[in-house]
Amino acid sequence: MFGKALIAIAALIAFIAVVVIIAGVVIIIKVDKSFIESRMAKALNRQVRIEKIDVGIFSIVSGIEVKDINISNFKPPQELDHLQGKPVAPNDVFAGIKSMRVKVQFLPLI
Repeated sequence: MFGKALIAIAALIAFIAVVVIIAGVVIIIKVDKSFIESRMAKALNRQVRIEKIDVGIFSIVSGIEVKDINISNFKPPQELDHLQGKPVAPNDVFAGIKSMRVKVQFLPLI
């Protein structure tokens, strides 16, 4: 009886580990700096520039770190298309973030 309980606990721990690793791989594949910049720019109507996104296999547990985010003042859609991929001008910065960590908590989601 104790052996079956031990096997069940080990199987549950192994399942959780596999889910965390698979989720980490999915995050590595899906998190793309240019994709996030373009989605933020479209949603905010502002030029967005992200210097670096740190993503790893265990990002689902430790979080995703984003460094040096610059967001410009409001821009019309035509100007946003023209400025895509270019850095935000220093005199046009609406908001700047040096570093930010994004972490998802799973218990509230359950």
